Amino acid sequence: MQINDVARVTGLTPKAIRYYEAQSLVIPHQRASNGYRIYSRENLDHLCFLQHARAVGFSVKESGHLLALYADQANHSASVKALVAEKLSQLQQKRKEIERLEATLTDLWACCDGQENSRCAILDRLATAGFDTNFPRDSKEADNV
Repeated sequence: MQINDVARVTGLTPKAIRYYEAQSLVIPHQRASNGYRIYSRENLDHLCFLQHARAVGFSVKESGHLLALYADQANHSASVKALVAEKLSQLQQKRKEIERLEATLTDLWACCDGQENSRCAILDRLATAGFDTNFPRDSKEADNV
């Protein structure tokens, strides 16, 4: 199959397929005499694998690592499970950060009456030195940043 056929079957763009080739994740089965890439069934399977890994949040590098484990007949599921556990841990950390940001924004939103005043409670809160952030709170700490 040529790249446009592969793109149609997999739902990937030709640009994405070329990117995976540039990253040495999928190497076309052969090149036609005109230079066109010719993809095998195995290439399609690997592209679909990469697409699925990316869809559940793995980076290109992580997806490539998983693909290498998939292609290795001697792979051990323990190492794959460890990669998934690490990804879950990262997602849990991101969720906590998003929840913290959501709570902070909700609090900011609630402090504003939304009227056409010359002062904005949200801006005033953001300007307050005691605002709950990870930024240094006094000039001595600021000098150490």
